[in-house]
Amino acid sequence: MIKAIIFDCHGVLTIEGTFDFLIQQYSLKYGKSMEGLSQTVRQYWDLAKVDKIHSTQFWERVADFLNYNSQALRREWIEHFGFRPAILPLIKKLKWKYKTALLTNDVRDWLEELSAVYSLPSYFDVILPSYEAKVAKPDSAIFRRLLQDLHCNAEECIYIDDLEKNITAARALGFNVIHFSSMEDLNEKLQEQDIMIT
Repeated sequence: MIKAIIFDCHGVLTIEGTFDFLIQQYSLKYGKSMEGLSQTVRQYWDLAKVDKIHSTQFWERVADFLNYNSQALRREWIEHFGFRPAILPLIKKLKWKYKTALLTNDVRDWLEELSAVYSLPSYFDVILPSYEAKVAKPDSAIFRRLLQDLHCNAEECIYIDDLEKNITAARALGFNVIHFSSMEDLNEKLQEQDIMIT
């Protein structure tokens, strides 16, 4: 029996899921090496998402590489990811019958902004970001921490993510999984798993 439904943030709640397009666009725009920008983004994102550096340092380091303003970069990149308009109404409906959770590899200031703008705590019983857990998906430790917070077993949960590596990790722990591709597909797969959307 399913008791909890768990959502990833970037690529599920947000329209964009990775930095790939931004890295390509901004390296060309500012005449920088795409490989160098990619390495800079990955290096400092990996540190910030597990709280080894403050999230503002992520934006500053990427902006320094581009010789660009960090506040402008932050605003433009967050806006580029966007937010999927149909996702929160779905979660609100699911919350009537199931526990809901957000499990995300994220940096502090970005998730705090999304939480404030979209009132995310009102939609989720548990929000577990990687910077709070000090470990990131696909590491099994963050999934186990979430199960403790939800007071559920993996078999009682459905985990939704757009990245195959995270889906694979969750499945290995016994989670029911949905590999997100679109809202239409998500609704169909939830119905296939007998999830009641009231």
